Amino acid sequence: MAPTLLNELAEGLTPLTALGFMYELAEITDGLAKDVRNHVIPAERLRIVFDENEPVAFIASALKQTKYGNLYELEGIIIHPDLQGKKIGRKLLEDELRQTNSTLLGFQTQNKRMADLGNSVAEYDASLVMELAPLIGTPNPRVRINDSGEEILVHDRRYRGESLYRDMESFVRGGKLISGLNTDAGDALVFIGRIKETL
Repeated sequence: MAPTLLNELAEGLTPLTALGFMYELAEITDGLAKDVRNHVIPAERLRIVFDENEPVAFIASALKQTKYGNLYELEGIIIHPDLQGKKIGRKLLEDELRQTNSTLLGFQTQNKRMADLGNSVAEYDASLVMELAPLIGTPNPRVRINDSGEEILVHDRRYRGESLYRDMESFVRGGKLISGLNTDAGDALVFIGRIKETL
């Protein structure tokens, strides 16, 4: 990718990423900009939605081959806060799943909204998580019990031993906390499921 295009993408996606992780725009750090350059822009698949030359949403992903068909690894999805609740993320994800002929969806997250999005398009399957989690970066998922007494599968300390989200009060108040997940320790929920036939 040409350096000019790389710089323009990084300049546009870094503030959007900051908003997605509940940073104040004045708090954007070199580390966050570096993460965008190193993890978002080089994604195998990167789809960006623009509004008047400004990025307002993106979805980053990769495809993995399994004996069950294509596993769509959702590496990240961010929708500008002003556009959330309009099903933009779901439409983007559904379109990506169709375009890639995926049979499985997999991701890791600290955010209940992302987990809910996954559950809306795929049927979570704990046995698939145990079998295929190494393909999405979790060699040994751990079982945890959530507040409802249900088992969840977790990647311990996935995110360098800390939460990805800057404003934890707003995060919790916004209903984004996953029950049974130690977000402060950097734990992530591991989700793998079969794509629903209704898509």
